[in-house]
Amino acid sequence: MQHAFSRFEMLVGAQAIERLRGSRVAVFGVGGVGSFVVEGLARSGVGRFILVDDDLICLTNLNRQLHATTKTLGRPKVEVVKERILDINPKAEVVTHRLFYLPETAGTLLDGDIDYIVDAIDTVTAKIDLVIRATDKGIPIISSMGTGNKFDPTRLRITDISKTSIDPLARVMRKELRNRGVTSLKVLFSDEIPSSPCAEEADDTHSNRRKVPGSTAFVPPTAGLIIASEVVRDLLGGSWTKFFSERRTGMFKNRIAIFTGHFGSGKTEISVNYALQMAQAGIKTAIVDLDIVNPFFRTTDARRMLEGEGIRVITPVYANTNVDVPSLPAEISVVFEDRSYHAVLDVGGDDLGAKVLSRYKQEIVEEDYVHYFVINTHRPMTRTADEIKKMIDEIQTSSGLKVDMLVNNSNLLFESSSEVIDDASDIIETVSRDLSIPIGMIAGMKQVLKDYKGNPGIERLYLEKFIKLPWDIT
Repeated sequence: MQHAFSRFEMLVGAQAIERLRGSRVAVFGVGGVGSFVVEGLARSGVGRFILVDDDLICLTNLNRQLHATTKTLGRPKVEVVKERILDINPKAEVVTHRLFYLPETAGTLLDGDIDYIVDAIDTVTAKIDLVIRATDKGIPIISSMGTGNKFDPTRLRITDISKTSIDPLARVMRKELRNRGVTSLKVLFSDEIPSSPCAEEADDTHSNRRKVPGSTAFVPPTAGLIIASEVVRDLLGGSWTKFFSERRTGMFKNRIAIFTGHFGSGKTEISVNYALQMAQAGIKTAIVDLDIVNPFFRTTDARRMLEGEGIRVITPVYANTNVDVPSLPAEISVVFEDRSYHAVLDVGGDDLGAKVLSRYKQEIVEEDYVHYFVINTHRPMTRTADEIKKMIDEIQTSSGLKVDMLVNNSNLLFESSSEVIDDASDIIETVSRDLSIPIGMIAGMKQVLKDYKGNPGIERLYLEKFIKLPWDIT
């Protein structure tokens, strides 16, 4: 059944929506940054809010603050923002406090169950006090640094305050917090050098600051939505990559996918297509060519296309050259050190090629990985169930890694048909049953696989041809 947050639920799942519905976020300051923080949170399904701000909406708010229109001038910001939240989600719980936050006015604002605090206040004294109190209570907090006098929203980013630069507010906050024993704080800041206003504002009725910065319609709102994204991410577990990996149930759920198989099984074509489709699903992807045996049918053949899709391609130094040296690039370590990547390992054919995996066994077994064995029953040495089982045993022994899934990639190149896949199914199902290794996917060219109606419960990997045949290379 559709609801207000159905589109977001499609990405994060029902359980995440329930988690957000029960979360309470306190937003201090609902101006240029804070109003868009609240908007992003409300439209993501956060169900409980505490809003703190003493300001009235004034004429100069119209260029950047979400709640400011000619109809809302003169009204308290917290009231208008509350109405907007309830217009989006009538079931939301919204508590408002119209006050100017300072140490002497803090009172019991942070009492009760608060899951997250957003500091979008302008005053340094107030910001420092709020951070200290949140830290003492163990409540996660993110603090917005300066967005005034800046033009470029692409310079905004989330980091720890210890890693900030250029931002004058961050410099003051960093020093004052360090003097109070706080050395770490998540912040949003911009490394853009602030511009000097052409003129001072003549009358800033609703500001408690001595100097009023200039502001654009795009930097504060962007800052607010970035903060909202970070808050939602933290409420759901702290990492989009980790979160999606945990809830992903399809073929891309594992961080590392290893493809082994006999010569001519098509594992390289599968590796390339798998990596491409993973990247197109929004996953940061790397593909590693671990084939030190075969000079043809290499991932390197598709390097330009893969890199054009934002995929990191790691290949042996001498790949696709006339130099026959079984070398491995040191860059492979990136796959294990930078866990923001999902990696595809394209391994050389047979037990000799698979031996490369043993070099990285210790690193691999500590990861979330899956080992696919690719089968084409129309190639020598893998035509029967016994031949396939023998090959699997050799590869497992050589690599030191158990095969987790079988891939039916049975084909006759351009003479393939759905009948070719169907003919192979009985053989591969026998292997699966005898070795207790499930069939993880069926691969094939798009049109052929669309015509195949068998094994409806097994995932399909639709292939495009990217790897050239030796006689096609000019």
